[in-house]
Amino acid sequence: MNQAAVSDAIAEYATTVDALLGFFFDCRMGFLANVRDGRSKDALAKERYGIAPDDSHAYIVGTDPRIPGARAFHRTTQGDHRKRNDFEGSNHRLAGQLLIVALFAYWEHPRARIAEAVGCVTNEVEIDSLGDLRYLRHAIVHRQARLSSGDRAKLKAIQMPEGLIAPDHDACVAIVHEIYRGLGEFAAIRGVEVPTLVLG
Repeated sequence: MNQAAVSDAIAEYATTVDALLGFFFDCRMGFLANVRDGRSKDALAKERYGIAPDDSHAYIVGTDPRIPGARAFHRTTQGDHRKRNDFEGSNHRLAGQLLIVALFAYWEHPRARIAEAVGCVTNEVEIDSLGDLRYLRHAIVHRQARLSSGDRAKLKAIQMPEGLIAPDHDACVAIVHEIYRGLGEFAAIRGVEVPTLVLG
């Protein structure tokens, strides 16, 4: 077994996990800043002009409407925009779901490197939390983010209720904690030095 290669692959994935979790946090802060800034602009409009924008006022995002054949790709009202971005709105839920999908997707390459370094096939590199991500990702992508009771029963390390997968801040931190714990245990069993990020 090439211990240095295993350590490097774990370090690579741990760095990616850290970046993905940071991206998730930044998204949530941005969503809330969006709502706060919108409320500030509404208050300013009311103060200066005596009117507040109606929630039915639409935002249209797409190509420049002055271009012939231009198409709007996204339409929303100010009210829906605020609701999506407000605390635990649908954008927060989607960011958590995308975090789970990305955590699993980015595991593929380091897992293959670990298998090569250990001298086994990729499927023999088993870490409970990352196996759990497979079930969660499948439910998110293929079942409208609904976790069945059968798949919930298969989870070994990550706690997630049956039904809509809507991981909040605490759930996402717990998922990452379980990933780091699993990576640390995998490395310790093989006598591999683990990166500081995994040790916390």
